[in-house]
Amino acid sequence: MGQKIKQEFQLNSNTGKPFLFDISYIKNTKKKPLIIFVHGFKGFKDWGFFNLMSNWFTEQGFVFLKMNFSFNGTTPDSPLDFVDLNAFGKNNFSKELLDIDSLLNHLLSNPTSIDFTELNLDNITLLGHSKGGATTLIKAFEDNRITKAATLASVLDIKTRYAEQNIDVWKKEGVLYIYNNRTKQNMPIYYQLAEDILINETRFNPSIILSQIQKPIFLIHPIQDETVPIQELQIAKKANNPFLEIAEINGNHTFDGTHPYTPSSLPKSALTAFQLIKKFIYNDTSRNN
Repeated sequence: MGQKIKQEFQLNSNTGKPFLFDISYIKNTKKKPLIIFVHGFKGFKDWGFFNLMSNWFTEQGFVFLKMNFSFNGTTPDSPLDFVDLNAFGKNNFSKELLDIDSLLNHLLSNPTSIDFTELNLDNITLLGHSKGGATTLIKAFEDNRITKAATLASVLDIKTRYAEQNIDVWKKEGVLYIYNNRTKQNMPIYYQLAEDILINETRFNPSIILSQIQKPIFLIHPIQDETVPIQELQIAKKANNPFLEIAEINGNHTFDGTHPYTPSSLPKSALTAFQLIKKFIYNDTSRNN
């Protein structure tokens, strides 16, 4: 079967801050499709069952890479805790897109850090959860190095969710606070996030992206999603784009995962989603070969 490899790297982003990413694969001298996973709001690459997710996709014949965003509130020295709340508050979509761009540039220009005999850079799927799903759609639309994209419980109405809530108070005070029930932290979100979205209102509009994109896109949404209601999928359904696939499955916003996650197997809803993604990627590959 081959030797299972997992490597972790620190990369300096074009945002000016470093971030961590890890890459896993089974070494067998066969070039394998690459999946790049990006986390959502209050997320990080080692949250909950994400390491089990990486293991599962690796066993299915993929190279699986998961990354932290440089402004997600963690640091390379403390990758599991929100120790830099100031950075968290200054995160925005433009910075997340720069992080992904920095990663892609690194992968395409630094062959000494990763064994490229195992990696097919002509077959890259960007996979994002929640807010990371919205970032995924933007990046997939703008960057031809991404060959296809999939999302898990993606935000599809960026402006309403992130730029219109309490807008007057937010602008006046300069900051809003979101309470994190898990960590018991009041996490700041500075008004710059709203400014970033409003300045880029057309660019950061999944409705426009999903109508115009011409590469395979797969949206998976849990029916019982308590954070991004299933009704938000109407934005995608109205796109009427032949490149777009949609699946509604049972599960909540985190696909029944929690942090920390102690079981040794994936939640049923997560496994269902991953099996669908595997089929989506391989079917598209077979169509293009």
